[in-house]
Amino acid sequence: GRDGTVAATFVITPGRQTLVGAIAVDGPASATRGLAARLGLVTGRPLDADTLVTRVDEAEDDLKRDGFYEAIVTAQVTGPPEGGADVAVRVNLGDRVEIAFAGDPLPADRRRDLVPIDRLRSVEEEVVEDGSRNLEQYLRLEGYRAASVPATRQRTGRVLRITFTVARGALPV
Repeated sequence: GRDGTVAATFVITPGRQTLVGAIAVDGPASATRGLAARLGLVTGRPLDADTLVTRVDEAEDDLKRDGFYEAIVTAQVTGPPEGGADVAVRVNLGDRVEIAFAGDPLPADRRRDLVPIDRLRSVEEEVVEDGSRNLEQYLRLEGYRAASVPATRQRTGRVLRITFTVARGALPV
């Protein structure tokens, strides 16, 4: 070649493509029905690990969109890379989350804006407390200095109900 340049030639010989072996799906039937197909898992077909990760994340997001904010979907691939790889998919739904308001009325749009549980799809204690604080701050800005909005959690069966009890208090005269 020309001075100062180097030419390199690579010969790449791909190995055998990993194929999907046995597929096991574990979890509630309501969440696992058709899941292997949605994840693109078919015995004997090539396994695309990156696509599998993306589809597992999408499946988890779908469950959270349906109110299962604590849902976890995992896929574990085992087996020799040169042969068929077994895939075990597990779904842990957690409880369906319901948000309720009791006590003094609040406009629905304010509740949605100020309580981040649905938007964040999270029931972590910090998120619930943020909702209470945001509602109290809103009411105080509206003139209700003694506003209080505690949140309580109640599990009934497979439902976690978080209730914000709104107590505006009197408007100062």
